Amino acid sequence: MPGETKAIAGYKGEVYIGTVSSVLNAVCEIGHWAGAISRDLIEVPGFDVDKKRIYGKRDFSGSFDGNWYANDPTGQKVLQDALLSDEGTTIYLKLQADNGKFYSCWALISGETLDAPSEGAQPISFAFSSSGKIAVSYTSATS
Repeated sequence: MPGETKAIAGYKGEVYIGTVSSVLNAVCEIGHWAGAISRDLIEVPGFDVDKKRIYGKRDFSGSFDGNWYANDPTGQKVLQDALLSDEGTTIYLKLQADNGKFYSCWALISGETLDAPSEGAQPISFAFSSSGKIAVSYTSATS
């Protein structure tokens, strides 16, 4: 349709986490997330002159960042506890791009970065890697 925009506004973004996929909490003070989906390419040997490849396993990794909020017991604290646990706790991660558009997967938190500037809010960043199936949905992020 002429004049219709197809862009998605980033201001509706959100990061949800949980230890079960049916009970999710928004992580407070997050203002940005980024993710990359990749797939292994497996070379199939043969006597042909040209190389042949097939798809292997998928991967989803990325990060999200915002302001450190120590009083977020169901969000930032859960992420930090998952990273520091001896067992390597897997969490359910749902990254919302806009109302009803999001990526979700079971994930391991692979890093946390803190910064302490003398002025302004204290930034925090978490890195993740998927552990299992990756899903792309167009339904409500809180359902």
